[in-house]
Order: sequence, then C-alpha cells, then structure tokens
Amino acid sequence: MAVRQATPQWLDASALGRLPDPLFPKAYGAFTRPRRSTTLILSLGGRPPRAVADTNSPWAASDVIDLSPQAPSDAVGSAAPGSWTAGRRVLSAINAGLLEGYETVVVTSSGALPPQGTLDVLEHSPFVGGVSNELAAASHENIKRANRILTRRHWPRVGPDAPIPTTFDFSCRAFVLRALAAIHLPPEEVPHDGQDEVFLALLGGLAAEAGAPFITTDDVTAPHASLEPPRVVPFYLPQFHPTPENDAWWGEGFTEWTNVASARPSFRGHRQPKLPRAFGFYDLRVDEVRQKQASMARDAGVAGLMYYHYWFAGDRLLDLPLARHIDQKTLDLPFCLMWANEDWTRSWDGDLSAVLKAQDYDRVPAAQFLDHALDLLRDHRYLSVDGKKVLAVYRPTSIPDFPDVAEAWRSAARAVGMDLHLLGVEYDRLTPEVLSSLDATMSFPPHSKKYVKADTTRMFVRRGFDGGIFSYLGLVEADVEALESIPDTHYPGVMPAWDNTPRRGLRGHLWIESNPFTFRRWLLAAAVAVQDRPHDDRIVFVNAWNEWAEGAILEPSTDAGTANLDAVRDIVGSRDRIQSFTVQATTD
Repeated sequence: MAVRQATPQWLDASALGRLPDPLFPKAYGAFTRPRRSTTLILSLGGRPPRAVADTNSPWAASDVIDLSPQAPSDAVGSAAPGSWTAGRRVLSAINAGLLEGYETVVVTSSGALPPQGTLDVLEHSPFVGGVSNELAAASHENIKRANRILTRRHWPRVGPDAPIPTTFDFSCRAFVLRALAAIHLPPEEVPHDGQDEVFLALLGGLAAEAGAPFITTDDVTAPHASLEPPRVVPFYLPQFHPTPENDAWWGEGFTEWTNVASARPSFRGHRQPKLPRAFGFYDLRVDEVRQKQASMARDAGVAGLMYYHYWFAGDRLLDLPLARHIDQKTLDLPFCLMWANEDWTRSWDGDLSAVLKAQDYDRVPAAQFLDHALDLLRDHRYLSVDGKKVLAVYRPTSIPDFPDVAEAWRSAARAVGMDLHLLGVEYDRLTPEVLSSLDATMSFPPHSKKYVKADTTRMFVRRGFDGGIFSYLGLVEADVEALESIPDTHYPGVMPAWDNTPRRGLRGHLWIESNPFTFRRWLLAAAVAVQDRPHDDRIVFVNAWNEWAEGAILEPSTDAGTANLDAVRDIVGSRDRIQSFTVQATTD
C-alpha cells in the first residue's frame, strides 16, 4: 500500500463546522464537513498512539473522530452522555451522518490500529465486509435481542453462526456501518449487557447478509476474490412534473408526488409514506434538479440512466425531462431509452379495463417509433454496447409482427450510420420469433421472478387489504441461485424494494424484508454473473432510480437514507480493482 505523506486530521466540533444541536442522538445527516480521506478512524478509548501521527504510517492521512467518554469539550464525542457504551456511541455517529463519504472505517477502543494489508483487502474485495482480531457467534440470548429489533423492521434475522466481532477493535467497509442507520434505531434503545454484544451481533449478522462477512486478521494475508465492476443502469421515471394529461385525468397539479405523500401504512411496521430526503418534492422542469441527480448518480458509480419513454402512436407524454437532459450539455450522465409501450391505465398496471391512453399500432405502425427516436439516439451521451445504441422495449410481444418491426428499426438506424442493440424485457413469455429479433433480454424485477408469500402472522394487516404481501428475501434467494446460470444474452436486474401501495392502496403489492444489506448481496451476485463478459456487456439494471410510488428507489429517502445508493457505490465505486490479489505478510 502506498504511503501517503500527510498528518492526521482530528475532526473536532470546529473542524466539522456548524453541527446540529444536540448532535447525539437526534440529528441525521444534517451537516457537511471537509473530508480529506477515504478512511475514518473512530476512537473510543482516547486518541490512538503514534501510528496515526507518524507521517510514514499508512494511517497518516486518515480523518479521526474522538468518541471516547474522555473526549475534550470541543470533540464530537463530548456530545454523547458519558454513561453510553461504545455501541451506542458508534450508532450515534452513524445516525448523525458522520460516516458519509468514507470508504472504510477503523473502530478502535484499545488504541491499536489494524495490521498492514487490512485496507487493501477492504478496498479490493467486495466479498469482505470487515476485519477483526477475533470472531465468534453471539450468544443465543443476544441474537434473540438483535432479532427482535430486526423483526420490528421486517428485516432478515441474524443467523446463529454469523461471524461477529468480539470487541470494538475492527475495520470494515463504511457501508456495513453506515447502512445501520436505515434501521432507525435510537442509540438509547440498543439493549446491552455491558459488552455491546447486541450491537456487534447486528453489525456482523447484517454484514454477512450483505454478502460481505467479517474475517479475522489471520485471514488478511490469504487470497481474496475481487470483481470486475459492472455498468449499473437504473430505470428513470420522468413523472415528477405537471402535464396537461395528468391534470385532465387526475386533477390540476397532479404529479407522482401526490400518490407518494398520501400513502398510508397497511400493517404494523409498514413504513409509509416514504418521502424524499435529498431534493424534496422536486420538479423535473428545473435543470438544477437533474444536475444534482446526475452528480449523485456519478458519485455512486452509476453508468447511466434508462429513461422510460412514452410514445403513443406519435403522441409523446412525459418527454420534457429527457428533452431537457438533451439540451443540458453540461449534464454528463449517459442515458438510453426503454419504450414503455403499454397502455396507460387508471389502475397504473396495464389493466385494459381502465385505459386512459392506448397504443394504436393500426393508426401509426410501431416501425415509425424509431423515426421519432433517432434524434435522441444521436446524442453523444447515449449509452452503447460495442458502439451499438441500447434500445429496450418493455413489451415486445404486444407489438404486431415484432420481428419485422425490429428489422425496420435496424434498417432505419443503419441508413443514418448507426447500429442498434435491441433489448426485450422479460415480462410476457417471449416467443422464439421475438427472441431471434433481439440482441438480448433483460430483467425487470419483480416481473418474471419467484413470488414467495410472506408470513403475515402478527402483522395486523389492515381490514380490507386485498393486495399481496411477499418475501423480498425469498425472491432474492431464488434469483441469486438463478443468476449462476444465466446466458450471455441476458442482462440481470435487481431492485432495492417494491411497494406500490401509494398508487394502489389496499390493492397494492409489496415485498417485506427489503433492506440495503440484502439488496447489496443481490447486486453483488448480479455483478458476479456478468463479470467475465467484455466491459460493454457487463450491465446490471436496477429498478429503479426514482419509482417513488412503487418503493423502488435509489435516491435518498426518509426510509433507507442513502443506504441503497451506498450499496451501489460499494460494489461499483470508482476504486481501482484487480482480478485477484494476495496481501504479503510482513514481520516487524
């Protein structure tokens, strides 16, 4: 590991800037601070020894926060009650957003710092969540206490054999700590027996659930698998601005936010409404909003956005955000199109009994769609695979004579010097004729995935609820297994969550148990499934960037915070990766 010649920065109250008052435990990511390093040291037993101050130390450029009970009055830790245990102090720092922006975190209560090579493992192997001197299974009683917390949140439970750090001397990916904020657990409610084993059980168990369990320091020098990161492309809904059509159908001023804000819980522990945290109820007519979205996506390693594109026999709906994207030349985020070629209905799900705007392939043939799309495909930011423009079709089987239509599209593109990379969503059963006219298929979860009924016992589901409640964990387990054998002509897709009760109320469908840790494991499995492909073909789709009324959200929310986006960055962030590596053991 290259040595950085620098001195450590102790982040006291003045260095962090104006902090919320009180910082602990109420504030949640409500401040900014100058971050110099990708590594943060949380000191729980006073200031670490000479290793941090030594300019020849690999820790010399780290940021350090004193969370110890002995912290001086100007230190961040002094805001926490002196009686709080280490676990409560660390959780306070997490909930307050102090870990945001870091890649790795070192927690030390003894003042000792990790052995050489620890950061290399955490930086290069997404399969390792943390490193501790000693690991052990938590006691049966403390696993029960940890699982009571998770059960209230409808999260997966800590397994009895999960590797758990035994002390507060460990290093880990910042994600596995930072995502604990999504539990919404006040520090004073963390049960403890004086050793904070419940907090450590949550940490170790959820790291394992994320596909990145803790290892011991003895295992640091063993070979660890790395990953060729995929191109992550979330779907993008351009619904968040008023249109004449929505005014006529739903009332003046209607946008998707109307549904989102009016959502209500359907059972105990159902977290609705889920509201935006970063940009508020934004309006996509505002250029600054898209600029901030693009910056956030880029910072997380997102390769581009796939816009839902609504074209009905020559009529365009919700096309303003994409048109502004095209005109906004400083917006450097790539994009591509999915023709959302199903009827618009009052029930939002393609139900033909309540059609508001229908596709009419007899009046305007589907072959003419490409004439409309060509100007969009010409943009230099348009996403390509081997130079071919990516164009997806939501329901190709609903288009009459689709193979002929696809060939007409390809001919029209070639006539202006372009080639197409045509994708079809696995929604309906794709016939052999349709498959032969596509370059590849793509997943659009939860469509075509395994629906596993959730156990709703003791959930106190609202009377009159006539929708479906399914297991996110069951869906993910089935798809992770299926990903081991997908063909090279299929692009996998994942979703952080799904809950369309904001749109459909008591007839909605939702997946309980969704959480950032399981989402990360699913995304990691999808990345592994495509890692041996050429760079351009290593694509994983995500449903979605901003499907707020369906709960499929990467954008920061009051429910998950930034954790879903953090999971993406943790897998595909901008850090350099190599195929495999071994940390060389050293002797002092």
